Amino acid sequence: MVAGNRFSPVIGLEIHLRLETQAKLFAPEAVTFDQQPNTNTSEVTLAEPGALPTVNKKAVDFSLLMALACGCRIAGKLVFDRKNYFYPDLPKGYQITQYREPLGTGGEIVLSSGKRIRLKSLQIEEDSAKSNQLDDSHSGLDFNRAGIPLLEIVTAPEIHDGAIASQAVYEIARIARYLGISHADPEKGSLRCDTNISLKNTDTGFIGNRTEIKNLNSYSLIKQALHYEIERQTQLYKDGNRVNPETLTFDPKSRKTIPMREKEVSESYRYTPEFDLNPIELSEKYIQTLKKSIPELPHEKINRLKKNYDLREDKAQFIADNYSRAVFFEKLAKYSGNQAAATWLAGPVQKILKEYKLSLKDISLTPDRLALLINLVKQGAVSRENAEAIVLPALINNSALDIEKYLKEKNLKIENRQEEIDEAIAKVLKEHPEETERLKDGEDKLAGFFIGQILKKIRVKTDPRTIRKRLFETLQNQNQ
Repeated sequence: MVAGNRFSPVIGLEIHLRLETQAKLFAPEAVTFDQQPNTNTSEVTLAEPGALPTVNKKAVDFSLLMALACGCRIAGKLVFDRKNYFYPDLPKGYQITQYREPLGTGGEIVLSSGKRIRLKSLQIEEDSAKSNQLDDSHSGLDFNRAGIPLLEIVTAPEIHDGAIASQAVYEIARIARYLGISHADPEKGSLRCDTNISLKNTDTGFIGNRTEIKNLNSYSLIKQALHYEIERQTQLYKDGNRVNPETLTFDPKSRKTIPMREKEVSESYRYTPEFDLNPIELSEKYIQTLKKSIPELPHEKINRLKKNYDLREDKAQFIADNYSRAVFFEKLAKYSGNQAAATWLAGPVQKILKEYKLSLKDISLTPDRLALLINLVKQGAVSRENAEAIVLPALINNSALDIEKYLKEKNLKIENRQEEIDEAIAKVLKEHPEETERLKDGEDKLAGFFIGQILKKIRVKTDPRTIRKRLFETLQNQNQ
């Protein structure tokens, strides 16, 4: 690969989604987290002699939903294989997975930019146990995680940029959350990503050896790791060296990839059929029933929000990013208008939820109650500042809050009495003729001075924006 110095990355992704089922994939015990090690195991999980696996139907349902949402070709029957390798966290000495006939093949995902990422396969498999480092010389195994259902999604090796790779993983996670099959949070362990990367010499067409970066657990790390590995491989080729086919890990501190072992090939695992599980026929009726339950997908929702609600790209992206938020928005928009609904959800509501690490699903606030507050702001009955800083937190804490009563109790109610405002404006303009002429001539910075003087003459609490609007209307009428 020495002829020519122009290289193009060839990236493929292997994404593992943890399916949020109640029980494990082939064993009866409950899926639990943050419990004492080895408290949720069974003879099946621990591979005791004579223990036989059974398939969790909910895991199959969830996997099929993802495959159908991505437009995959669905296998006619569900079959499993044994991936044979020895490691302490693998109690049977093999992993039950799919190799000969994945549940889904082909298909694609659509990024928010409209770019399409083709998929190679989608298959179900079981997770391994968790290895915990106890001290410098000892580690322990926790089999609570062993057997939890995973969905492995493999993209075609057609991605050429680390940022696009990160977006692809994000979109898969977002679809999984829309379908309700996985929390798909890489930082909490419900999504793991391995990246395969090689470089293609664009002058000769030759593709070099492939390396794999294991267990990237954030979208930013995916970008960083791929960026470094692209640079590293490029420099090796430019220096006349070769890339070793290795399995790597990425160190976030040094921002470098570190070799773990030589890259395995499929032959290394001696795949064999899983003879303890009979093939399961997947009827067309069963598949079509699942297909009808698939909701509008994120990229479809974004396009519809932009078209039907006249939202900017960034607002549509924010709203569609979360399924419950999108549902909340569409209900809120009916009461408060499209732009106000989007602005309040992306602004003050999100600020409070982020501060307390909550989501809309965690609170009792309803769209109609939030709309009441938004419309009171529009009417000038409460200032935007007080509504956001005082009333909204109280409303989130108690959705049954009597907002009108609360405004009066907290002295936040603004009474916009037109006659009194007009009288005060007339008096102030008369008292300050010189400043009035300057304001008429376009010296708008004087508006603050006039608003302050007018507020002193009004007995009731009034929104300064209402006064400003009426002040300039009065001046315009005087000029006509």
